[in-house]
Amino acid sequence: MRLRKPLITSGRSAKADEFLTQARPSELTLTLVDSEGQRTTKGVNLQDRAGQQSFDVHGSDVVRIRLTVDAAYGARSDRRSAIAEVEFFGRQ
Repeated sequence: MRLRKPLITSGRSAKADEFLTQARPSELTLTLVDSEGQRTTKGVNLQDRAGQQSFDVHGSDVVRIRLTVDAAYGARSDRRSAIAEVEFFGRQ
């Protein structure tokens, strides 16, 4: 797949009253792996708001994607960093 535009719904939920109940990613690293095992990384900064956020990522022949949370809003020892949903858009 040629990856083009991931969508991330940060936090526990897109609903505003549930959004702030857990930590939310502020910085992510996307690691794209192609069919030959070559890795490409891209750093992404997210806003601290409920709802979907998209960004441009260009990867060819992508067979695997790893999301790593590097920093989070509202991080505390009693909270987990939450991502409600991830969608990937691309072309074959």
